[in-house]
Amino acid sequence: MESVNVGIIGCGQFSSYHIRELCKFPDVRLVAVCSRNKENALKSVELIHEHGKKQRPEKIAIYTDYHEMVRFPAIDAVTVCTPPPAHAQPMIAAAKAGKHVFCEGPMAVDLEQCDAMIATARSQRIRFTVQHTNRFNKNVYMAKKTLSDGLLGKVLMAKMDFIAPSGLRPEDHIAHVHWRLSKQGSGGGILFHAGRYAIDTFLWLMGDVHEVYGKMESFSHGSEVEDCASATLNFSNGAIGQMFLMGLAPPGVLRSPFYQIEILATKAVLTVIPEWSVKSDNEDFTYELNEKLSLESSGPCDGWASQLRDWIDAIKAGKEPLFPCESFRSQVELARALYKSVAINVPVQLPLQKDDSFYSF
Repeated sequence: MESVNVGIIGCGQFSSYHIRELCKFPDVRLVAVCSRNKENALKSVELIHEHGKKQRPEKIAIYTDYHEMVRFPAIDAVTVCTPPPAHAQPMIAAAKAGKHVFCEGPMAVDLEQCDAMIATARSQRIRFTVQHTNRFNKNVYMAKKTLSDGLLGKVLMAKMDFIAPSGLRPEDHIAHVHWRLSKQGSGGGILFHAGRYAIDTFLWLMGDVHEVYGKMESFSHGSEVEDCASATLNFSNGAIGQMFLMGLAPPGVLRSPFYQIEILATKAVLTVIPEWSVKSDNEDFTYELNEKLSLESSGPCDGWASQLRDWIDAIKAGKEPLFPCESFRSQVELARALYKSVAINVPVQLPLQKDDSFYSF
């Protein structure tokens, strides 16, 4: 396969990021867009024309029904850019039509949907991945290698702090119209959607969680979902974790989300994000560790572009993406477990079982 023909499902805010990055790849053609809102679909066509100079708008098919779009034979793959509650159905429809899928994160609103998506991807033998691009960050990549190789000694504790502006206008809260304020529209708040990238990074670095205990509040007027939360995590490797998330940074304090991950081990304290830092009373150890990692950590580390490139290369080569689709399920499971913990006000054991009421949305 010399080039990959891609269709876009969902033409809101998230689709613009997909379009801009995919248009940079010479072996990708954006051939179709789908949105229930015709005006948004036309804007996406204009954006494709703006960033993909070789594509004329009249050659891009426009659909209002993704069922029709995935039957379009010219399409090899789709990206799903809809809000989380609308991820599973188009993904499964596309996979059953033999299309490869790149889905916005979180994968889905609950574990029942995640498992159905994964099962369909596997049975149809398509390349399916979920957008969690911080795994393609150089600092995160180096931290993963550090932890996997046991270079810090035994990991004792880890902490993740996440702070973000609300991202919503005052009139969104007053009118109660924005999908991010609705539980049915978003699937959840800062524990599920807004903090998804930071949480996925934390879990990917630290591994499986054995038990969680959470607290959360919603301080935004008219919001049905949490905008502030804290959680204590017991990891299967014996380490203790803490997460603090707040989505109400005062106006002017932050333009974009800020988060920090610190890992305390027997040999050193590692700060992964926002800046790489290794603190130890042994300067030789710190120097040698940094030198070793800088030489060996040569993975794809360009965030968005790297994950999309990995997906396209997997499609062309008929191989698996770098991260199996199953690995993206943990972020959804943690959110569901924390919602259960808040509801019953006790720690919750993982994994959640299929007969658990929080397994489904």
